[in-house]
Amino acid sequence: MAKTKKVLLKRVIKKKKITKETTFAPYEERTELRQMVLFVIIVNRHQGDFFLHLLRDLGVSASFLLYGYSMPPEEILALLGADNLKKDIVVAPLHYDLLEKVEEETMKRFKISRASKGVAFVLPIDAINGIAAYRFLSDHDQKIRELKNEK
Repeated sequence: MAKTKKVLLKRVIKKKKITKETTFAPYEERTELRQMVLFVIIVNRHQGDFFLHLLRDLGVSASFLLYGYSMPPEEILALLGADNLKKDIVVAPLHYDLLEKVEEETMKRFKISRASKGVAFVLPIDAINGIAAYRFLSDHDQKIRELKNEK
């Protein structure tokens, strides 16, 4: 069994042309790193699905829908009404250069009606631990996937 592993390893090394002298550059030198932010939208229940589709159409790679339940003080509850207690919370890590477009589309949706109003805010992401996590959140392989889908 050990002999089979060695043979497979030699084949992999030959295919990739990796030698013992090969040195690898750090990820940030091989790839352009872009600043990321966390965009959060809080809206009435069942409004979050619209924002998930909107974010996908705008090129955001990952967005998450969480369910919330608000318990405001009685004074605010009298103003809001009891039907507005269930909330959708949409959380999306996105590139800073997409932020303006996402904010604009979100504000357009908020202006449609009273039922579509909500709260949106942005949190800066200072660091992401791990290359795999950054690649997932930044959708590093998006161009490759798009080329495969065109074929």
